[in-house]
Amino acid sequence: MGQTVWQDKKILILNRLGFTLIEVMIAFVIILIVMLGLLNLTGQVVTVSVKNTIRDEAIKVAEEVMAQVKALPYDDISTMTYNQLRQRIDPNSSATNITRNFRNFSMTYTPEISVTTYSDAKVINVTVTWSYRGDNYSHTISSLMRRTE
Repeated sequence: MGQTVWQDKKILILNRLGFTLIEVMIAFVIILIVMLGLLNLTGQVVTVSVKNTIRDEAIKVAEEVMAQVKALPYDDISTMTYNQLRQRIDPNSSATNITRNFRNFSMTYTPEISVTTYSDAKVINVTVTWSYRGDNYSHTISSLMRRTE
């Protein structure tokens, strides 16, 4: 009789070692929910990365335009369009925007130049605007130039 009780307990223990179908399905649903959350997060990370790349390129465009303006003689610096700046540098140029290609698409940037003149100095502001997925963005840099005589 003692041996039968031992065998019955052994059978009960062996029956409880596995998972039931319901436990497996619940675990599968939990893993699926976690994976969907990670997939959504991955999409958001890619979008933010692309926005940062576009913004970094806008900063480079603003710095390039600022360098072109600062290369002009002091008396020639005034509020102008990018097209006017390009024509002063290269009379054959007709560029009004700057287009950059990266990550298998192109982005068009529109630079604007404004100058505030004081008695012995000029403050140059270069604003670059662009549009991405229906939203408009801009980046502005400023520089101070003094007359050197």
